[in-house]
Amino acid sequence: MEKKVILLACTTGVSATFFLKYMQQAAQIKQMQLELVTCGILELETYLAMRKIDILLLAPHARPTKNYSYQKIANLSVDLDIIKMTDYGLMDGERVLTQIEDLLV
Repeated sequence: MEKKVILLACTTGVSATFFLKYMQQAAQIKQMQLELVTCGILELETYLAMRKIDILLLAPHARPTKNYSYQKIANLSVDLDIIKMTDYGLMDGERVLTQIEDLLV
């Protein structure tokens, strides 16, 4: 099975990079074949031009950029979702992996 590429985007990329560590740990425990990457929302268009992703997850504080993000992935086969504030605030990588699993079904 090909690794699914999950892009976490937040306003600058800093908190998503920090949160990514928790997701990687949870993915390793669950033995999920994921490539987890991050970027700031202003880098989204450039990032999408460089590589294919399967899911775009927005940090809760990037919610105001949801319409902008939809426009950037409109012609791509990419799912978009927003991480729940409680999961992000608690750095609950396992809960977010469950969210990803639901999107991959």
